[in-house]
Amino acid sequence: MKIRVSTVVTTVDDDDGRLLYALQGWQRVFDEHNDCELIVVNDGGPNGVSSEAMKLVTHCGMHSKFLYLDPPSSEFRLAEARNLGIQYARGDRVTFTDSDCIPGIDLPAHHDLGDHKNKITIGFRNRIANPVYTNWGGFIPTNHDLCHAHWRKDERFDEQHDPGWRGCEHVWGCNFGVDRDLLLECGGFDESVIGWGGEDINLADRLMRHKDTELVVTESVVFHLDHPPRTQRSKHPWGARNRPLVVNGGSLGSAVNE
Repeated sequence: MKIRVSTVVTTVDDDDGRLLYALQGWQRVFDEHNDCELIVVNDGGPNGVSSEAMKLVTHCGMHSKFLYLDPPSSEFRLAEARNLGIQYARGDRVTFTDSDCIPGIDLPAHHDLGDHKNKITIGFRNRIANPVYTNWGGFIPTNHDLCHAHWRKDERFDEQHDPGWRGCEHVWGCNFGVDRDLLLECGGFDESVIGWGGEDINLADRLMRHKDTELVVTESVVFHLDHPPRTQRSKHPWGARNRPLVVNGGSLGSAVNE
């Protein structure tokens, strides 16, 4: 069977049970789409991954695999972990999301653009508050209830954009996709980035300078399980401070060295 879309999810442990919810969501995806796969990359962490989560990955069989980023490290190497997932991906396109996000049931289909290789697909993040999902008792609700559980939809795309729109500041690691060959050609994520934040914007910037790559806003949705701010946020200045620079096509390289 040909795999059309591979999804890479990174985790530093069981993410306080949120990974287990995310994997339940992926089981539902596989029930609807048998031409996609999931690659979970674990970068270590103090809590490990629960046996329940491992069973779900194993239960998906050929549709999923679990990888460890070696050697172990106390640092969250998100960019490197995603690059490892890309290496093992079998799909024509690779999508990225996080261990604290439940995928919408049609997420792979929205990111599958067929032969349109030079396009980055991006989507939405619906946020579910902590008191809501902590009362689920370890099992995600029906897809209908899940779609109505969010308290806020991150509206990043409030207007139509012309072809060639340079909006790579909107490429967030929780919901975007790229052609696998294009990812490899551009060198994937910058592994000098330690922690999270900015590695996605930097990749989008490099992709959009390459072969007239364009952004496509899809209807894909992930349900983000809200939590306190994470530690190990990347110190690289590729985030909000330089978004105007990125939008206008300026050089991120010069910004990083300032």
